[in-house]
Amino acid sequence: MATWFGVFVHDVISDEQFIQAFDSTTQPVINNILSLHEQISNGTVSMNGLSSRKSPKNINFYFTFRSNEKTALTITIGVNGGIAGKTLDFWCNNPNRQQQVLSAIESDLNLQAKPLPAGSNYGIVAKWELSQVDIAKLIEFFKRMSELS
Repeated sequence: MATWFGVFVHDVISDEQFIQAFDSTTQPVINNILSLHEQISNGTVSMNGLSSRKSPKNINFYFTFRSNEKTALTITIGVNGGIAGKTLDFWCNNPNRQQQVLSAIESDLNLQAKPLPAGSNYGIVAKWELSQVDIAKLIEFFKRMSELS
């Protein structure tokens, strides 16, 4: 069986299948997240350090403070094992940028953020319930993060 980036081809889902995996109350949010991803990918929305990628079953937003640093923050939502996620998950990927990431999440999004466990280099530091996601607020958060870089 053919594979695409290590995933069996039959595991790749279309945008429509991705949206349909979520319940009807969160599908509009998923539509907006997918639209934001497309705008970032095609350059319509452009901010320092921000990029986006759609893998076969996830939409990921990445933020890097400087081009020579590893990604500081990944925000992800996905359909894994046929089950749609219920939250946007905020992953801190750079312990050296943890304080900036946690502070921005708490102040700009009013989400409770938790520090990485001692000795860990990455992990989920916050979750945003899909029913509460506000795309305009997310864009403002990205702008603030961009200003910090």
